[in-house]
Amino acid sequence: PSKLREKWDELSLRLSAPIGGRFENREDPMFKSSYGNVDYSQIPTGFRG
Repeated sequence: PSKLREKWDELSLRLSAPIGGRFENREDPMFKSSYGNVDYSQIPTGFRG
């Protein structure tokens, strides 16, 4: 579903855009703005492999 991927990229770009002309670069524990340091190779506990 590459079309869905396109839509998601578009949406995430829009969400990460500066709101009101300023961008707060603070880490919200409930919402991580960047998932670059998340390890996807391990299956999280609670999920069946």
